[in-house]
Amino acid sequence: MTKSIKLAKKMLMQKNSIEKIHEITEVSIKEIERLQTEIENLKK
Repeated sequence: MTKSIKLAKKMLMQKNSIEKIHEITEVSIKEIERLQTEIENLKK
């Protein structure tokens, strides 16, 4: 019984960390796009 609880907790932790990584990636992409736009504007 305790083994399945530990397994469930582990899976939940992995799911949370994947979601965190996804969030960070999305934020990074938005930042990069914003910086690219700024660079393009400076070139003009």
